[in-house]
Amino acid sequence: MIIDHEHIDLTCGPTYYRVYFPFMDFDVDKSKFHSNRTFLKSQRAYSYYLEKNEMVFIPIDSKTSRLNVDSNKIYTVKDIDGIIRLANRRLHKLVTLYLKFNFTPKQLAIMEVSSNEINTYKSV
Repeated sequence: MIIDHEHIDLTCGPTYYRVYFPFMDFDVDKSKFHSNRTFLKSQRAYSYYLEKNEMVFIPIDSKTSRLNVDSNKIYTVKDIDGIIRLANRRLHKLVTLYLKFNFTPKQLAIMEVSSNEINTYKSV
């Protein structure tokens, strides 16, 4: 279960987050995110299913950098393809804490599931 894995509690402004860090050994097909979103949009799904309009994979051992010397709210980080992306303060704090705690994530066994034209993963 996911609750058995290392986690970080993070507060950004008035919002509290708990982020878990399991190790998942699988190949990510980024096109599945796009096809899932397209399908949900065609079905006129609730907007909270469509909250992300772009998915970016960031290596957890990445270093974030300030966008400019005067800003402590906007950072940059390289994604898994080496492209520099904007990152908010929440992601910066998360990456910094992850590196500080030096977790060794435990394996989480997952399998791919397809239901009603939606592709996803679940733990086994």
